[in-house]
Amino acid sequence: MNELKYLPKYKPLLEKCVSCGQCQATCPTYKTGGDESMVARGKMNLIDAAIKGEIQITPRWLEKMTLCTSCLACGTTCPNNVSPAHIIAAAKAEYYDNNKRAFLPSLLLKLASNPTTLTLLFKLGGLGIILMKLLP
Repeated sequence: MNELKYLPKYKPLLEKCVSCGQCQATCPTYKTGGDESMVARGKMNLIDAAIKGEIQITPRWLEKMTLCTSCLACGTTCPNNVSPAHIIAAAKAEYYDNNKRAFLPSLLLKLASNPTTLTLLFKLGGLGIILMKLLP
């Protein structure tokens, strides 16, 4: 695997996570799926393992990261003020950078593939129209 560019700087924040589980109670993704890797604590463990070289950053790993809704609830309930959403965003960037994919186009295509999200974009005004122009 390529050398990590973004995640190592988050190591001090990851070390502040004591896996207390406060994030679990507020995570909408965890509430719907019940899988530990869906909650911020699980994602922080996966990211830490990737930094340590214990696991590879793979499409399956990225799939776990993309389950985050970026609602920020985990960060507001964290007693140690860890901001998982920022770390998860860096994890996604790490994957796309290592796989030579452009993050923004991939993100836009992912958003456009969800009918609910696309409807919301249209309701937000011209943003949906701009997005549609960017799609192939």
